Amino acid sequence: MSSVPAQFPKPETSGATPPTALDPIRVFREFAVDVASIREETELYRYVARNVVARLGYIDCVVYKLDRDRGELVQMAAIGEKTLDEDDTEIVNRLTIPIGSGITGSVATSGRSIRVDDLTGDERYVQDLMQARSELCVPILDGERVIGVIDSEHVEPAFFSEKSQELFESIAALTAAQLRHIWALDALNTARVELEHALDISRNAEQMQASFLANASHELRTPLNAIIGFSELLVREGYIAEDTNRATEQAETIKTAGDRLARIINDILDMSKIAGGKMPSVPETFDAIWEAENAMAPFQQMAMDAGVQLTLADGGRDEILAVGDIRHVHRIVGMLLENAIRYSPQGGAVTVEVDEDDEHAVIAIQDEGIGLSADALERIFEPFHRETDATEVSAQGTGLGLSLARDLADLNFARITVRSEPGIGSRFALSLQKADKG
Repeated sequence: MSSVPAQFPKPETSGATPPTALDPIRVFREFAVDVASIREETELYRYVARNVVARLGYIDCVVYKLDRDRGELVQMAAIGEKTLDEDDTEIVNRLTIPIGSGITGSVATSGRSIRVDDLTGDERYVQDLMQARSELCVPILDGERVIGVIDSEHVEPAFFSEKSQELFESIAALTAAQLRHIWALDALNTARVELEHALDISRNAEQMQASFLANASHELRTPLNAIIGFSELLVREGYIAEDTNRATEQAETIKTAGDRLARIINDILDMSKIAGGKMPSVPETFDAIWEAENAMAPFQQMAMDAGVQLTLADGGRDEILAVGDIRHVHRIVGMLLENAIRYSPQGGAVTVEVDEDDEHAVIAIQDEGIGLSADALERIFEPFHRETDATEVSAQGTGLGLSLARDLADLNFARITVRSEPGIGSRFALSLQKADKG
Protein backbone atom coordinates (compact mmCIF):
# COMPACT_ATOMS: atom_id res chain seq x y z
CA MET A 1 0.00 0.00 0.00
CA SER A 2 1.35 3.42 -0.87
CA SER A 3 1.74 6.23 1.60
CA VAL A 4 -0.04 9.56 1.33
CA PRO A 5 0.80 12.96 2.83
CA ALA A 6 -0.29 13.82 6.36
CA GLN A 7 -3.91 14.89 6.66
CA PHE A 8 -4.70 18.61 6.60
CA PRO A 9 -6.55 19.83 9.70
CA LYS A 10 -10.27 20.39 9.29
CA PRO A 11 -10.97 24.08 8.66
CA GLU A 12 -13.47 25.99 10.72
CA THR A 13 -16.81 27.11 9.29
CA SER A 14 -16.67 30.73 8.07
CA GLY A 15 -17.98 33.05 5.43
CA ALA A 16 -18.82 32.72 1.75
CA THR A 17 -15.32 31.60 0.72
CA PRO A 18 -13.07 28.93 2.22
CA PRO A 19 -10.86 30.93 4.64
CA THR A 20 -8.04 28.37 5.02
CA ALA A 21 -7.91 27.36 1.38
CA LEU A 22 -4.47 26.74 -0.06
CA ASP A 23 -3.41 27.69 -3.54
CA PRO A 24 -5.45 25.35 -5.80
CA ILE A 25 -2.51 25.03 -8.22
CA ARG A 26 -0.30 23.79 -5.39
CA VAL A 27 -2.95 21.35 -4.18
CA PHE A 28 -3.51 19.96 -7.67
CA ARG A 29 0.21 19.72 -8.35
CA GLU A 30 0.68 17.66 -5.19
CA PHE A 31 -2.42 15.61 -6.04
CA ALA A 32 -1.05 14.83 -9.50
CA VAL A 33 2.28 13.70 -8.01
CA ASP A 34 0.83 11.69 -5.11
CA VAL A 35 -1.98 10.07 -7.05
CA ALA A 36 0.45 8.10 -9.21
CA SER A 37 1.52 6.11 -6.14
CA ILE A 38 -2.02 5.26 -5.01
CA ARG A 39 -2.84 1.69 -5.97
CA GLU A 40 -6.01 1.03 -3.97
CA GLU A 41 -9.44 2.38 -4.79
CA THR A 42 -10.51 3.01 -1.18
CA GLU A 43 -7.25 4.82 -0.47
CA LEU A 44 -7.87 7.10 -3.44
CA TYR A 45 -11.35 8.05 -2.20
CA ARG A 46 -9.97 8.93 1.25
CA TYR A 47 -7.12 10.93 -0.27
CA VAL A 48 -9.53 12.97 -2.41
CA ALA A 49 -11.74 13.82 0.57
CA ARG A 50 -9.03 14.61 3.11
CA ASN A 51 -5.96 15.68 1.14
CA VAL A 52 -7.63 17.57 -1.67
CA VAL A 53 -11.09 18.87 -0.74
CA ALA A 54 -10.15 19.53 2.90
CA ARG A 55 -6.91 21.26 1.89
CA LEU A 56 -8.88 23.51 -0.42
CA GLY A 57 -10.72 24.69 2.71
CA TYR A 58 -14.10 22.98 2.41
CA ILE A 59 -15.56 21.67 5.67
CA ASP A 60 -17.71 18.88 4.27
CA CYS A 61 -17.23 16.27 1.56
CA VAL A 62 -18.51 12.78 0.79
CA VAL A 63 -17.10 10.70 -2.06
CA TYR A 64 -19.51 8.11 -3.48
CA LYS A 65 -18.85 5.07 -5.63
CA LEU A 66 -21.56 4.03 -8.06
CA ASP A 67 -22.57 0.38 -7.70
CA ARG A 68 -24.31 -0.07 -11.03
CA ASP A 69 -25.33 -3.67 -10.35
CA ARG A 70 -27.26 -2.65 -7.25
CA GLY A 71 -28.34 0.69 -8.71
CA GLU A 72 -27.07 2.82 -5.82
CA LEU A 73 -24.36 5.18 -4.65
CA VAL A 74 -22.21 4.00 -1.73
CA GLN A 75 -20.39 6.42 0.58
CA MET A 76 -16.66 5.56 0.43
CA ALA A 77 -14.90 8.48 2.17
CA ALA A 78 -15.75 11.72 3.92
CA ILE A 79 -14.62 14.73 5.92
CA GLY A 80 -16.59 16.82 8.35
CA GLU A 81 -19.38 15.43 10.51
CA LYS A 82 -19.31 12.09 8.62
CA THR A 83 -16.05 11.12 10.39
CA LEU A 84 -15.42 10.90 14.12
CA ASP A 85 -11.89 12.33 13.98
CA GLU A 86 -9.23 13.21 11.48
CA ASP A 87 -7.59 9.76 11.45
CA ASP A 88 -10.82 7.76 11.55
CA THR A 89 -11.42 5.79 8.36
CA GLU A 90 -14.96 4.80 9.35
CA ILE A 91 -17.88 6.84 8.05
CA VAL A 92 -20.60 7.85 10.51
CA ASN A 93 -24.10 6.87 9.38
CA ARG A 94 -22.83 5.38 6.09
CA LEU A 95 -25.58 5.84 3.49
CA THR A 96 -26.48 4.21 0.21
CA ILE A 97 -28.52 6.37 -2.15
CA PRO A 98 -30.53 4.88 -5.04
CA ILE A 99 -29.69 6.24 -8.47
CA GLY A 100 -32.14 9.06 -9.21
CA SER A 101 -32.85 9.76 -5.55
CA GLY A 102 -31.82 13.07 -4.02
CA ILE A 103 -29.33 15.50 -5.50
CA THR A 104 -26.48 12.96 -5.59
CA GLY A 105 -28.73 10.38 -7.21
CA SER A 106 -29.82 12.95 -9.80
CA VAL A 107 -26.19 13.69 -10.67
CA ALA A 108 -25.54 9.96 -11.01
CA THR A 109 -28.44 9.75 -13.47
CA SER A 110 -27.70 12.84 -15.56
CA GLY A 111 -23.90 12.90 -15.38
CA ARG A 112 -24.04 16.69 -14.87
CA SER A 113 -23.04 18.80 -11.86
CA ILE A 114 -25.68 20.38 -9.61
CA ARG A 115 -25.07 23.48 -7.46
CA VAL A 116 -27.88 24.54 -5.15
CA ASP A 117 -27.69 27.94 -3.41
CA ASP A 118 -30.63 27.33 -1.07
CA LEU A 119 -31.78 23.84 -0.09
CA THR A 120 -34.80 25.18 1.79
CA GLY A 121 -37.82 23.58 0.20
CA ASP A 122 -35.75 21.63 -2.35
CA GLU A 123 -37.53 18.26 -2.53
CA ARG A 124 -34.39 16.54 -3.81
CA TYR A 125 -32.40 17.32 -0.67
CA VAL A 126 -31.70 14.30 1.56
CA GLN A 127 -30.51 15.40 5.01
CA ASP A 128 -27.67 13.33 6.42
CA LEU A 129 -26.27 14.65 9.72
CA MET A 130 -26.14 18.43 9.61
CA GLN A 131 -28.91 20.64 8.28
CA ALA A 132 -27.30 22.21 5.20
CA ARG A 133 -28.42 25.25 3.24
CA SER A 134 -26.27 24.89 0.12
CA GLU A 135 -24.85 21.93 -1.78
CA LEU A 136 -22.43 21.20 -4.62
CA CYS A 137 -22.44 17.81 -6.31
CA VAL A 138 -20.30 16.76 -9.30
CA PRO A 139 -20.03 13.43 -11.16
CA ILE A 140 -16.89 11.33 -11.49
CA LEU A 141 -16.96 10.37 -15.16
CA ASP A 142 -15.33 7.58 -17.15
CA GLY A 143 -15.96 9.08 -20.55
CA GLU A 144 -19.72 9.68 -20.44
CA ARG A 145 -20.32 6.92 -17.86
CA VAL A 146 -20.83 7.98 -14.24
CA ILE A 147 -18.65 5.95 -11.87
CA GLY A 148 -19.01 8.06 -8.75
CA VAL A 149 -19.99 11.39 -7.23
CA ILE A 150 -18.26 14.02 -5.09
CA ASP A 151 -20.69 15.92 -2.86
CA SER A 152 -20.17 18.87 -0.48
CA GLU A 153 -22.65 20.72 1.73
CA HIS A 154 -22.51 23.91 3.83
CA VAL A 155 -24.66 25.44 6.53
CA GLU A 156 -24.68 28.82 4.74
CA PRO A 157 -26.77 29.55 1.64
CA ALA A 158 -25.02 30.32 -1.67
CA PHE A 159 -21.70 29.15 -0.23
CA PHE A 160 -20.49 27.42 -3.40
CA SER A 161 -19.46 29.59 -6.34
CA GLU A 162 -18.90 28.82 -10.00
CA LYS A 163 -15.19 28.59 -9.19
CA SER A 164 -15.98 26.02 -6.50
CA GLN A 165 -17.77 23.94 -9.11
CA GLU A 166 -14.80 24.19 -11.48
CA LEU A 167 -12.48 23.05 -8.68
CA PHE A 168 -14.65 20.03 -7.81
CA GLU A 169 -15.02 19.06 -11.46
CA SER A 170 -11.23 19.17 -11.85
CA ILE A 171 -10.85 17.00 -8.75
CA ALA A 172 -13.38 14.55 -10.19
CA ALA A 173 -11.50 14.40 -13.50
CA LEU A 174 -8.17 13.58 -11.83
CA THR A 175 -9.94 11.01 -9.61
CA ALA A 176 -11.53 9.34 -12.64
CA ALA A 177 -8.19 9.14 -14.44
CA GLN A 178 -6.53 7.39 -11.48
CA LEU A 179 -9.51 5.08 -10.97
CA ARG A 180 -9.15 3.93 -14.58
CA HIS A 181 -5.45 3.33 -13.94
CA ILE A 182 -6.16 1.36 -10.75
CA TRP A 183 -8.81 -0.74 -12.48
CA ALA A 184 -6.45 -1.42 -15.38
CA LEU A 185 -3.75 -2.59 -12.95
CA ASP A 186 -6.28 -4.74 -11.09
CA ALA A 187 -7.43 -6.28 -14.36
CA LEU A 188 -3.81 -6.90 -15.36
CA ASN A 189 -3.04 -8.57 -12.03
CA THR A 190 -6.19 -10.66 -12.26
CA ALA A 191 -5.31 -11.70 -15.79
CA ARG A 192 -1.79 -12.58 -14.65
CA VAL A 193 -3.13 -14.75 -11.81
CA GLU A 194 -5.63 -16.43 -14.11
CA LEU A 195 -2.92 -17.03 -16.70
CA GLU A 196 -0.63 -18.59 -14.10
CA HIS A 197 -3.53 -20.76 -12.91
CA ALA A 198 -4.29 -21.79 -16.50
CA LEU A 199 -0.63 -22.62 -17.07
CA ASP A 200 -0.60 -24.75 -13.92
CA ILE A 201 -3.69 -26.58 -15.12
CA SER A 202 -2.14 -27.05 -18.55
CA ARG A 203 1.11 -28.39 -17.07
CA ASN A 204 -0.80 -30.76 -14.79
CA ALA A 205 -2.93 -31.90 -17.72
CA GLU A 206 0.19 -32.57 -19.79
CA GLN A 207 1.73 -34.56 -16.96
CA MET A 208 -1.48 -36.53 -16.45
CA GLN A 209 -1.76 -37.16 -20.18
CA ALA A 210 1.83 -38.36 -20.39
CA SER A 211 1.31 -40.62 -17.38
CA PHE A 212 -1.96 -41.93 -18.80
CA LEU A 213 -0.41 -42.71 -22.18
CA ALA A 214 2.55 -44.44 -20.55
CA ASN A 215 0.30 -46.56 -18.36
CA ALA A 216 -2.13 -47.25 -21.19
CA SER A 217 0.71 -48.38 -23.44
CA HIS A 218 1.93 -50.76 -20.76
CA GLU A 219 -1.52 -52.15 -20.02
CA LEU A 220 -2.30 -52.67 -23.72
CA ARG A 221 1.09 -54.22 -24.45
CA THR A 222 0.79 -56.91 -21.74
CA PRO A 223 -2.27 -58.78 -23.10
CA LEU A 224 -1.22 -58.04 -26.66
CA ASN A 225 2.14 -59.74 -26.09
CA ALA A 226 0.35 -62.78 -24.69
CA ILE A 227 -1.97 -62.92 -27.71
CA ILE A 228 0.87 -62.61 -30.21
CA GLY A 229 3.23 -64.94 -28.39
CA PHE A 230 0.86 -67.83 -27.87
CA SER A 231 -0.66 -67.36 -31.32
CA GLU A 232 2.78 -67.79 -32.86
CA LEU A 233 3.18 -71.08 -31.01
CA LEU A 234 -0.24 -72.38 -32.01
CA VAL A 235 0.29 -71.74 -35.73
CA ARG A 236 3.50 -73.77 -35.82
CA GLU A 237 3.05 -76.95 -37.79
CA GLY A 238 2.33 -79.91 -35.52
CA TYR A 239 2.36 -77.83 -32.30
CA ILE A 240 -1.32 -78.45 -31.46
CA ALA A 241 -1.12 -82.17 -32.27
CA GLU A 242 2.01 -82.49 -30.14
CA ASP A 243 0.17 -81.53 -26.94
CA THR A 244 -3.52 -80.70 -27.31
CA ASN A 245 -4.02 -79.98 -23.60
CA ARG A 246 -1.19 -77.47 -23.61
CA ALA A 247 -2.56 -75.91 -26.81
CA THR A 248 -6.03 -75.64 -25.28
CA GLU A 249 -4.65 -73.87 -22.20
CA GLN A 250 -2.73 -71.45 -24.38
CA ALA A 251 -5.83 -70.79 -26.49
CA GLU A 252 -7.72 -70.00 -23.28
CA THR A 253 -4.90 -67.60 -22.31
CA ILE A 254 -5.28 -65.87 -25.66
CA LYS A 255 -9.04 -65.60 -25.11
CA THR A 256 -8.52 -64.13 -21.61
CA ALA A 257 -5.90 -61.67 -22.89
CA GLY A 258 -8.17 -60.66 -25.76
CA ASP A 259 -11.08 -60.06 -23.39
CA ARG A 260 -8.88 -57.95 -21.14
CA LEU A 261 -7.54 -55.99 -24.10
CA ALA A 262 -11.07 -55.31 -25.32
CA ARG A 263 -12.15 -54.13 -21.85
CA ILE A 264 -9.20 -51.75 -21.56
CA ILE A 265 -9.92 -50.27 -24.97
CA ASN A 266 -13.64 -49.92 -24.23
CA ASP A 267 -12.95 -48.28 -20.87
CA ILE A 268 -10.49 -45.82 -22.43
CA LEU A 269 -13.00 -44.98 -25.17
CA ASP A 270 -15.74 -44.41 -22.58
CA MET A 271 -13.48 -42.17 -20.49
CA SER A 272 -12.67 -40.21 -23.65
CA LYS A 273 -16.38 -39.82 -24.42
CA ILE A 274 -17.10 -38.52 -20.93
CA ALA A 275 -14.17 -36.08 -21.06
CA GLY A 276 -15.38 -34.82 -24.44
CA GLY A 277 -18.99 -34.48 -23.27
CA LYS A 278 -20.13 -37.13 -25.74
CA MET A 279 -21.32 -39.78 -23.28
CA PRO A 280 -25.14 -39.70 -23.32
CA SER A 281 -26.97 -39.71 -20.00
CA VAL A 282 -30.72 -40.32 -19.80
CA PRO A 283 -31.86 -39.78 -16.21
CA GLU A 284 -35.04 -41.45 -15.00
CA THR A 285 -36.67 -42.41 -11.73
CA PHE A 286 -36.01 -45.96 -10.56
CA ASP A 287 -36.15 -48.15 -7.47
CA ALA A 288 -32.59 -48.30 -6.12
CA ILE A 289 -33.28 -51.61 -4.32
CA TRP A 290 -34.59 -53.30 -7.45
CA GLU A 291 -31.79 -52.03 -9.68
CA ALA A 292 -29.09 -52.90 -7.14
CA GLU A 293 -30.36 -56.47 -7.13
CA ASN A 294 -30.39 -56.53 -10.95
CA ALA A 295 -26.83 -55.19 -11.04
CA MET A 296 -25.74 -57.95 -8.64
CA ALA A 297 -27.11 -60.83 -10.71
CA PRO A 298 -24.26 -61.12 -13.26
CA PHE A 299 -21.71 -61.30 -10.42
CA GLN A 300 -23.23 -64.15 -8.43
CA GLN A 301 -21.25 -66.73 -10.41
CA MET A 302 -18.03 -64.74 -10.04
CA ALA A 303 -18.61 -64.63 -6.27
CA MET A 304 -19.29 -68.35 -6.11
CA ASP A 305 -16.14 -69.14 -8.10
CA ALA A 306 -14.13 -66.95 -5.69
CA GLY A 307 -15.72 -68.55 -2.63
CA VAL A 308 -17.27 -65.22 -1.60
CA GLN A 309 -20.81 -64.80 -0.27
CA LEU A 310 -22.68 -62.01 -2.10
CA THR A 311 -25.86 -60.70 -0.41
CA LEU A 312 -28.27 -57.75 -0.54
CA ALA A 313 -29.36 -55.75 2.52
CA ASP A 314 -32.29 -53.39 1.96
CA GLY A 315 -33.28 -52.68 5.54
CA GLY A 316 -36.75 -54.13 4.95
CA ARG A 317 -37.83 -51.18 2.79
CA ASP A 318 -40.28 -51.66 -0.06
CA GLU A 319 -38.53 -49.20 -2.35
CA ILE A 320 -36.10 -46.28 -2.44
CA LEU A 321 -36.62 -44.01 -5.43
CA ALA A 322 -33.56 -42.46 -7.07
CA VAL A 323 -32.78 -40.46 -10.22
CA GLY A 324 -30.06 -41.32 -12.74
CA ASP A 325 -29.21 -43.20 -15.90
CA ILE A 326 -29.94 -46.85 -15.01
CA ARG A 327 -27.30 -48.14 -17.42
CA HIS A 328 -24.65 -46.03 -15.72
CA VAL A 329 -25.82 -47.07 -12.25
CA HIS A 330 -25.59 -50.75 -13.22
CA ARG A 331 -22.11 -50.22 -14.58
CA ILE A 332 -20.89 -48.34 -11.51
CA VAL A 333 -22.29 -50.94 -9.14
CA GLY A 334 -20.84 -53.68 -11.34
CA MET A 335 -17.32 -52.18 -11.27
CA LEU A 336 -17.49 -51.74 -7.49
CA LEU A 337 -18.74 -55.31 -7.05
CA GLU A 338 -16.03 -56.72 -9.29
CA ASN A 339 -13.35 -55.01 -7.19
CA ALA A 340 -14.96 -56.08 -3.93
CA ILE A 341 -15.15 -59.74 -4.97
CA ARG A 342 -11.65 -59.73 -6.43
CA TYR A 343 -10.06 -58.31 -3.27
CA SER A 344 -12.08 -60.42 -0.81
CA PRO A 345 -10.54 -63.59 0.65
CA GLN A 346 -12.07 -67.00 0.04
CA GLY A 347 -14.84 -67.50 2.56
CA GLY A 348 -15.34 -63.75 2.88
CA ALA A 349 -18.53 -61.77 2.30
CA VAL A 350 -19.56 -58.88 0.06
CA THR A 351 -22.75 -57.07 1.05
CA VAL A 352 -24.71 -54.62 -1.09
CA GLU A 353 -26.55 -52.19 1.20
CA VAL A 354 -29.32 -49.92 -0.09
CA ASP A 355 -30.29 -47.03 2.18
CA GLU A 356 -31.43 -43.40 2.05
CA ASP A 357 -31.13 -40.09 3.85
CA ASP A 358 -33.02 -36.82 3.40
CA GLU A 359 -31.50 -36.08 0.00
CA HIS A 360 -29.84 -39.23 -1.32
CA ALA A 361 -30.43 -42.85 -2.20
CA VAL A 362 -27.28 -44.78 -1.34
CA ILE A 363 -26.04 -48.06 -2.80
CA ALA A 364 -23.02 -49.24 -0.79
CA ILE A 365 -20.73 -52.23 -1.36
CA GLN A 366 -19.04 -53.56 1.78
CA ASP A 367 -16.27 -56.15 1.51
CA GLU A 368 -13.92 -58.00 3.85
CA GLY A 369 -10.88 -57.58 1.65
CA ILE A 370 -7.35 -56.31 2.14
CA GLY A 371 -8.48 -52.73 2.85
CA LEU A 372 -6.66 -49.51 2.01
CA SER A 373 -4.49 -47.05 3.90
CA ALA A 374 -5.36 -43.36 4.20
CA ASP A 375 -2.64 -42.49 1.67
CA ALA A 376 -3.96 -45.06 -0.78
CA LEU A 377 -7.49 -43.61 -0.61
CA GLU A 378 -6.21 -40.40 -2.19
CA ARG A 379 -4.92 -42.26 -5.27
CA ILE A 380 -7.33 -45.09 -5.96
CA PHE A 381 -9.44 -43.11 -8.45
CA GLU A 382 -6.42 -42.33 -10.65
CA PRO A 383 -6.41 -44.25 -13.97
CA PHE A 384 -4.28 -47.42 -13.87
CA HIS A 385 -3.38 -46.91 -10.20
CA ARG A 386 -2.59 -50.11 -8.32
CA GLU A 387 -1.46 -50.56 -4.74
CA THR A 388 1.90 -52.32 -4.38
CA ASP A 389 0.52 -54.81 -1.84
CA ALA A 390 -2.27 -55.82 -4.21
CA THR A 391 -0.44 -56.08 -7.53
CA GLU A 392 -1.12 -59.78 -8.04
CA VAL A 393 -4.86 -59.39 -7.49
CA SER A 394 -5.26 -56.05 -9.26
CA ALA A 395 -3.43 -57.30 -12.33
CA GLN A 396 -6.61 -59.22 -13.12
CA GLY A 397 -8.45 -55.93 -13.75
CA THR A 398 -7.96 -53.07 -16.19
CA GLY A 399 -6.94 -50.48 -13.58
CA LEU A 400 -9.60 -48.10 -14.95
CA GLY A 401 -12.70 -49.26 -13.08
CA LEU A 402 -12.74 -46.82 -10.18
CA SER A 403 -11.72 -43.88 -12.36
CA LEU A 404 -14.48 -44.64 -14.85
CA ALA A 405 -16.99 -45.26 -12.06
CA ARG A 406 -16.26 -41.83 -10.59
CA ASP A 407 -16.63 -40.16 -14.01
CA LEU A 408 -19.98 -41.89 -14.58
CA ALA A 409 -21.13 -40.83 -11.12
CA ASP A 410 -20.21 -37.21 -11.87
CA LEU A 411 -22.15 -37.47 -15.12
CA ASN A 412 -25.26 -38.37 -13.09
CA PHE A 413 -24.74 -35.69 -10.40
CA ALA A 414 -23.87 -38.48 -7.97
CA ARG A 415 -20.74 -39.14 -5.95
CA ILE A 416 -18.71 -42.10 -4.74
CA THR A 417 -17.29 -42.11 -1.23
CA VAL A 418 -15.09 -44.72 0.38
CA ARG A 419 -14.16 -45.85 3.88
CA SER A 420 -11.46 -48.43 4.33
CA GLU A 421 -9.05 -49.91 6.85
CA PRO A 422 -6.13 -52.21 6.11
CA GLY A 423 -6.93 -55.82 6.97
CA ILE A 424 -10.59 -55.04 7.68
CA GLY A 425 -12.11 -54.21 4.30
CA SER A 426 -13.63 -51.35 2.33
CA ARG A 427 -17.01 -49.72 1.86
CA PHE A 428 -17.70 -47.89 -1.39
CA ALA A 429 -20.95 -45.90 -1.46
CA LEU A 430 -22.72 -44.46 -4.50
CA SER A 431 -24.93 -41.53 -3.43
CA LEU A 432 -27.62 -40.71 -5.98
CA GLN A 433 -30.15 -37.92 -6.08
CA LYS A 434 -33.34 -39.09 -4.42
CA ALA A 435 -36.57 -38.85 -6.42
CA ASP A 436 -39.62 -37.02 -5.14
CA LYS A 437 -42.27 -39.60 -4.27
CA GLY A 438 -44.94 -36.97 -4.82
